[in-house]
Amino acid sequence: MIIMCHRPLLFHAVNKKNQQVFIEYAHPLHTEKLMALFIEELNSLCKQTLNLKDGIKAYAKIHMGFVHIHPFWDGNGRLARLIANIPLLKSGLPPIVISQDERQQYIKILADYQLKVGQLTPDSGVWPKTKLLTDFEQFCDRSHKETRELIEGAKKLQEQRNKGITPTQYVC
Repeated sequence: MIIMCHRPLLFHAVNKKNQQVFIEYAHPLHTEKLMALFIEELNSLCKQTLNLKDGIKAYAKIHMGFVHIHPFWDGNGRLARLIANIPLLKSGLPPIVISQDERQQYIKILADYQLKVGQLTPDSGVWPKTKLLTDFEQFCDRSHKETRELIEGAKKLQEQRNKGITPTQYVC
């Protein structure tokens, strides 16, 4: 059963003046059209082989688009983080993992972008101001660097295991 909600979802954030403000997500009547645009872009990116720089930009764009449309009542951020990694994985790149330690900064960057852009409509499209994605792209780049460093560390440990070095002898 599908229940149509005819009120836009609202989420509160705090602006630079420490005042409560509301992020107005896409109106439910606009969600289908916006999601069609979103999926079209996702499919386009998934058909490409992306280098590291373009992969991070793709992740930021897809992630931000999904959370800004906010098609579901709950779980939009989790789904965005998963879906946005698809173009990276298809290009042979490791996924971007957002550290729990960075969660507050992550939420702030998302909220800042969404407040600056405003509510999405079919006329605005999913990404009306792509230049404003720069802060999130930089955040994603730092997060991806941490992921790459973890992978390199794991490779070194595996090399040590392959050489017969016991766990007490590991050099990290």
